[in-house]
Amino acid sequence: MKLRLVKVNVFVLFALSIILFSCGKTGKKATVTHIPVQLKANGNWSLLNVETGAIVYEGEFKKMPSVVVEGVFTTRKENGELFYNKMEDEKKFKQIAGPFKSGSLMSEGIAIVCKEESHPSAINASGNEVFSLEPQNGVVFSSVGRCIEGLIKFQADNGFWGVLDKEGKIVCKPQFDFIDDFDNGFARVSLHTDSKNKLGIIDRTGKLVLDIDRAYVGKMVGGRMVYSDTKDEFGILAVSPTEMNKLIGASSKYEGISLIGNDIFYKSDKEWGLMNEKGEVQIRAKYQSLSRLNDDVLLGIKADGDDVVYELMNNKGEVTKKDDVDGGVDYGVFNLRNGNFIVKDGKDFQLMNAKGEMVGNNAVKDWYGVRDIVLIQSNFSEIVESDYFDWGKLKEYIGSVKTGSMGGFNLGVNCIQANTALQKITVSAKGENTEEDKGRGMVFEVEMIGWKEHNGVFGFYIGNGYETENQNKADNAAKTEAAPSEDDVASERIEDSSESSGSSQTVVDNAPDWSTSQTGLYRSINLGKSGSIEFTLGFDEYLKKAKTSEVAVDNGYTSYTEERIVGYEPNAEAKLISIVMEINIQADKKEKLKKLIDGAFAKGFQFQGELYGTKRYTDATGNKWEINDGLIRLNAAVAEYDANH
Repeated sequence: MKLRLVKVNVFVLFALSIILFSCGKTGKKATVTHIPVQLKANGNWSLLNVETGAIVYEGEFKKMPSVVVEGVFTTRKENGELFYNKMEDEKKFKQIAGPFKSGSLMSEGIAIVCKEESHPSAINASGNEVFSLEPQNGVVFSSVGRCIEGLIKFQADNGFWGVLDKEGKIVCKPQFDFIDDFDNGFARVSLHTDSKNKLGIIDRTGKLVLDIDRAYVGKMVGGRMVYSDTKDEFGILAVSPTEMNKLIGASSKYEGISLIGNDIFYKSDKEWGLMNEKGEVQIRAKYQSLSRLNDDVLLGIKADGDDVVYELMNNKGEVTKKDDVDGGVDYGVFNLRNGNFIVKDGKDFQLMNAKGEMVGNNAVKDWYGVRDIVLIQSNFSEIVESDYFDWGKLKEYIGSVKTGSMGGFNLGVNCIQANTALQKITVSAKGENTEEDKGRGMVFEVEMIGWKEHNGVFGFYIGNGYETENQNKADNAAKTEAAPSEDDVASERIEDSSESSGSSQTVVDNAPDWSTSQTGLYRSINLGKSGSIEFTLGFDEYLKKAKTSEVAVDNGYTSYTEERIVGYEPNAEAKLISIVMEINIQADKKEKLKKLIDGAFAKGFQFQGELYGTKRYTDATGNKWEINDGLIRLNAAVAEYDANH
């Protein structure tokens, strides 16, 4: 299905410093206890305790491990295989699960994992499988998020999102074009009804409890949402299960607002400050980044040329310590929000506490964990994609190659017969000209801004977009002036030009999914996340033709007959002259695919040579075949094909 572009944009908001955990309105987040570090430039990796500064498993890992969450971390072998490991103490750890192709961090005792060419599943902190997401009730799982508040969002292979419980059972069927991870039992969604896009908030069961009528709204954080009705004004909404009210009205004073725990950070003149729920300024906007270290201390970051100045301050904004580092604006100071932060001074990184004192004596050359920490604190899922691949279906279609036929389609049949066969194919949600396409919701255009710019928490807005009164008038005028296309006419009533006659005719379109200039049909078969088969059928004539009739016309002065279009019919004379089967597949599977295709042409076909990577064959009836990588093309018999081309 081709998603329609609508007036909806999503833009990424990176605002303020990253938080490792918070005990505000949103509840305690997952805790990262260790981050991967290198003690020597380009050396092996170790883990750093972010509370004490102690180094554990020094030089243990050739490839970088993940951060440690709930006592579990991941490692990869040289061949890319992913394994899960559990810390026993600061001297020992044990491998508990693997190998996997991909997997998420542990969250609420569950990690989502996926083995090669398999459906996703989940393991617990002991490495035991909790559930496997085999297709259920017609739902094939394409992408799966992490467990947040006991719920797991997922995307089905038809493109829609739904929700699972902690046991892997569907609690909300896939029906949304977009869905957030949950916050205090609620989540933003977008969907469509009656061909219209709609924004709203759902509860844990997937029930829509509130409609959203704003240009843009941010993620829910403790019952609050940032909103914007114009490009330069932001405010805050207070959200309950039954209503949505303005907490702070949108104003040009706020170029941006970020909700983190109980704090409200605002942006003015490209700098950040702190205010309360009444809109009263507590710390003036003067920092490139402002965030909270603990209940009593905040961390402000300013740029000083290529260097960074950081300030530690109390809740009144009174500075208790100030220092500068030469690590650069992008990588100078990083807030862990556990009372500690990391600074880069010169070539080394050092862990610091809320008093500005060094924690431990381990300076490191490099460290990692930003992306994982951002996702955890921002309550956004690390998405694990299915790697399931249907080799059986692929073998079936490749094996269907024979004289004058491929994939159940036969050369020479008319377009009606070919379309009947086409409808029997398992169609992916991305096929063309399908009824399911009507009203499909939003196409998100995401501009990724590096976390370093604001040392920020990840978040984004969804909405209906900004529209001015002038834009609305222009849009309406354009709709009024636009001339109907030939296909539009097909759905209109053709009125007799004589007011006195009162006669009218309705155009009957018996091929509504086709156009009068169409000579081909297309469908896509889903093989899983890793691939698809696309069929393109070519015909020797247009698939749709107009049906005309003589219509009596009385204009009051004279009467006459006029030939008019009264309907559209499939053109049964249009014959199938070409079939293209294109197989889209991951690079690591192409060698196996090549063997399957070569095997299909090993008997009953005559090899004609190879040119620029394209192998050419003819079959016993003279049909022309071409093979190039994953593409197989069948044309009509050589004599007929050459005569027409």
